[in-house]
Amino acid sequence: MEAAISLVKKCGRCVKEVAPEDSEEELGVTFHKECLKQGRRELQRANDIAARFGFAPLTPQWDP
Repeated sequence: MEAAISLVKKCGRCVKEVAPEDSEEELGVTFHKECLKQGRRELQRANDIAARFGFAPLTPQWDP
């Protein structure tokens, strides 16, 4: 029995199905708009904490 290939897009953060009207794509990865905003807020908070302790800011690997 062959496995069916799913064409449903899933969020790269919460792994739930993403409706086309609620999706945002960043470098080929689909996210819920709210998940992407939350991830960016968490990255900003991590950078603020790192700066407080004298560490370099974290940057996603895909940032130029």
